[in-house]
Formats: sequence, structure tokens, C-alpha cells
Amino acid sequence: MSSALSKLLLLGLAVTSTLADVTFNVVGFPEGDGTSLAVSVNNQLTKLSTTPETYPLWSGTVAGAKAPLKYHYAIVDGSSAVVDAEKFERDHAEGDKSKNDFFSRPLTVTKLPEVPPSYDPWPFTRPAMFDEGKIGTFHLTADPEQVKGIHGGGIDNDAPDIKVDMTYVHPDFSIALKNVSWGISGQSTRAFAKQSYKLKFKDSGKFLTTGSIKLRAEESDPTMMREKVYLDLLNSLGVPAIQANWARLFVNKQPVGLFLMTDDIKTPYIKRAYHAGNDKAKTGPEFKCNALEVTNEASLAYKGEDIASYDFKGIYEIEEAPDGEDVNKKDLIAFTKAINDFNPEKADSAALTKFAEVWDHQTFLRAMALEFLAGSWDTFWVAASNYYLYKPPGKPWNYIPTDFDYTFGNDYPTSQLGTYQEFSGGKSRPPLDKLLAVPSVRKDFEEMLKTITNRVFNSEILDARIDAYLAMIKDELSWDRQLTRLAPGKSRNWTVDSAVQNVAGAVPTMPFGLKPWIAERVKLLQTQLNYQQKLEKYTSKVNGNSTTVGAEGSDNNKKPDASSSAAKVASSVLLLALSLAAASL
Repeated sequence: MSSALSKLLLLGLAVTSTLADVTFNVVGFPEGDGTSLAVSVNNQLTKLSTTPETYPLWSGTVAGAKAPLKYHYAIVDGSSAVVDAEKFERDHAEGDKSKNDFFSRPLTVTKLPEVPPSYDPWPFTRPAMFDEGKIGTFHLTADPEQVKGIHGGGIDNDAPDIKVDMTYVHPDFSIALKNVSWGISGQSTRAFAKQSYKLKFKDSGKFLTTGSIKLRAEESDPTMMREKVYLDLLNSLGVPAIQANWARLFVNKQPVGLFLMTDDIKTPYIKRAYHAGNDKAKTGPEFKCNALEVTNEASLAYKGEDIASYDFKGIYEIEEAPDGEDVNKKDLIAFTKAINDFNPEKADSAALTKFAEVWDHQTFLRAMALEFLAGSWDTFWVAASNYYLYKPPGKPWNYIPTDFDYTFGNDYPTSQLGTYQEFSGGKSRPPLDKLLAVPSVRKDFEEMLKTITNRVFNSEILDARIDAYLAMIKDELSWDRQLTRLAPGKSRNWTVDSAVQNVAGAVPTMPFGLKPWIAERVKLLQTQLNYQQKLEKYTSKVNGNSTTVGAEGSDNNKKPDASSSAAKVASSVLLLALSLAAASL
């Protein structure tokens, strides 16, 4: 063999040998001076390190390690003695680095059964922190006295937001931002010891493509799953919806709990959902719609042309008024007048097409179908609350629902599941009442209910998803529900067993289980509409096959990994060397 060939062969072997090293990454909060994280491979400990910029993510490379292999993490003291260790082994199947694991949690990525589409998807991209089956971790660093200050007010708390440094670690990446605004979120949730929060990124640079997010405590729901399942269904129905995922929260190295991280319906979300993510797009008026009491609701009733006749402070709050507040207030009044002027008795096909130029009523009706099926009593149909209205320039008004913890039997106002005609309790809901008074629309709505229950809202589809979610967050719930809360206030005293039990059936103060609600609702609807369930799949008209919402930053959209490219180069070098060596023999 020639000297040149020998060198080439050695080069190939050297490159592949280098690529046998594996870097391990884990989120952890070891307590005590001098403690750190370590990884055990083949019963050999390798200490990991972190920096102020990357904490709480610890990383380190095990020389000579080669996938596939088994490993676990440990906490070690300054002399490398093990203080605590995971009681399970992890599998690293391939590649030269692990995911960003979390110490003591065996699941880093959970494979979830599909929630299939029932209609074409709403076209938008989903930021990577909402990747399915992956739980991220927030760590906030803040002045301890300011942290106490924002938690001291109870239900009347109006403490201003504080500035924090934030690190977010996702199983696939991490982000560090400074000068993030952090404060209490929600209304009735302020009465609880476990608060809900909002993070705003105006002064820090966007968090991926979001300007703000919410961390919802979900304290009313023992399963912490109802809202997430509801949002899955909105995606299936092609209704514009906020996205969500679970996330852990730590503040100043102390655990705060598990939260449902959701989009905040602000301008960055609007641009993603309605303007193809174009940051320079001109947006239209946006209103946040609420009910303050039973007689003061955002029902979209027309009250005349006088702006003073409408509550634009508490009921129809202006979120964005690009043309000026008075102009956009009049836009909303004109919308309510168009609803008022719509005559169901004369609503032929042409009239409905004309009305669709004012109001995207097809998407609205899908949202209403789900409100009925899931018993969402704190949104438009029952409460005329918790939704947004948005009008893209030159296009119809759109309904964007939000807040879905009171669903699937959670604090449901009655003990009986009735018909959709009874769902509002006799309250006037002009845009819905007028549409359902049109015989052809009412028939289409009933067919829509059948279609949704045949394609997605049924036990055959959703039970598997719920079981996977329970497996995914069960350890998180066990951890969360033993924590000391930061605020004074009441607690539901849920345990992890409460979640397990309420998936399958009733728990104290919660007479409806998550799975039984779905089964019972479908059973009663079959009786009411006189049909037999026939499971069917939907083929998208968009691409003839898949309708999965794209994930910005997801694995499918990532640039090729540098280590993967290097591995291909090394493999090519080695194969070339071996081929040339064989040819010279």
C-alpha cells in the first residue's frame, strides 16, 4: 500500500474516531455549593458544565462513546461523589449529541397518536416551542423582592410587571433573553395560590416569532389536559387557534410549577395566523371580547350608531386600532349592524355569499360546533365571552376563540347534556341565532356535527391521545402538585391521582370525566340527530394527503445538522480510502 493511501486511510479512521464522541445535555437545578450534573456511560461518570448564559442547561462530551448506548444522569458533589442519580437508563440511538433532557424525567420526547384533520387546516406556521410531545423549561432570574411584590395582591393584584432574564430550554434548542417583562395574567385565576403569568418580549427581542406568551396555571382542571385537547380539535377543524404546549417554570433556581404555555393573541400572532407571517403586513382592527356579567356580554347585538352605547373598555376592548380608535369602533358597530340586518327568512345562497363578505361564518360555525360538543360554557355561545374579533384589511371579520379550561364537563353549569338548541340557555346570540334560523344553514350545521364526531370527536380517536398526554405529563403533575406556591390564595388540592381519576371519571367537585364526556356527548348526539357513527378519514383538498400544521423550527424545517454533514464527509473519506487501498492490492 502506498504512503499516500496509508495516510488517507488513517485520516478516514481518525475522522470517524472523532465522531464517536457523544455530547450529553440535561436541564437540572442541583442544590448545594459545588454540586453539578454528570452523565454515566458504561458505569463511567463524566462531569457536565454550565455557564451563566446557558444555565440551567448542562453539557459535556464523553470521549469514545458511540451510539447506540445507554446512559443516565447524576448529581455529584465537588469531589465527584454521587449525591443523587436517575433510577432508570436512557437510550441514545444515534448521532453525536443527546436531546436536551431534564434530570429525573425519563421522557424527553413523547410520540403522540394523531388527531386527524376533519377539514382543511388553517394556514399558518407554529413556533417551535409548540412542537408536539416536547416539554420545555423556563428559568427566570429576577430581584427576589420584586418577585414577592407581584405575588402579594391576591385577586385584586394589580402589581406592575417586572423585568427578568429568561432562559428557555426546549428538547432541541435553547434561547436566552434579557429584559423580558413578567407579570400576573388572568382574572379569576388571581384568587389561586398558583398564579398564571404572561411573558412579554417587547424590550428583549422576540421569543422566536412571538411578542408575548401566557403560562396558564390550569388550576381549575385536575387533568391539566382539557384546554390542550380542545386546541388540538380546533386545529383539526381548521379554525384559527392559539397553539399550546406544557412548560416547566423555575424562578431564581426555585421550582414554580407546570403550566400550559399558549400564544397570546397580539399582533405577532395575528401576522402568523392571517398574514403568512409577513412582519411588514398591514393589519386591521382587533377587539378582545368579554362578559362582565350576565346582562353585560359581548353578544354582538346592535345597539345603534352611537359609540357611547357600546362598552369599549370592558366588553369590546380595542387591542389594535390601526385606523384610529373611533374609526375602528365604528367598524365594529357596522359589523353588528350587518348582523342585525341579515334576514334569515330571505337568506338564499346569494344572501349567504354576501354575508360571508362581512363575516367568515363557515369557520365561526365550526368553532360553535366544538363549543357545543366539548361543553365550552365560558366562550361565545353560552357566555358571550373569551374571544377576539379580527378584520384583515379588505376581508371579513374573523372569530378567534380563547380560554378553554372550562370544557369537557369542567364546572359545567348543569348535570345534563342537552341539545344544541338548548345550549345557550335561551340567551340571544345574534350572529349564531340568525344563521341557525336559515334552514339550509341549520341542516349544514347538523351535518357538521355528524362529520366532526365521525372524523375526530370520538373515543376511538381522542382516548389514545389523552392516554399519551397523561403518560407525558404524569411525572410533571406529581412534581407540580407537591410544590409550595408563590402567592397567597386558594388551592384545589389536586394530586396526580386526581388527574388519573378525572381522565376516566368523576372526582370531588368534578362530576364529569374527560373521556366519559366525549363518549356521552357522541352517544346523545346520535340520538338527537338520529344517525349512526361511521368513522371516516378526511383527505385534504390542499395537498391530497397530509394537513399537519407546519412547525417553525421543527425537525422538518431545520437546516442539516453540522455533525450529520461531518459524519457523511467522514464516511465518504473512509470509503474512498478503503476503495483505493483495495484497488492497490
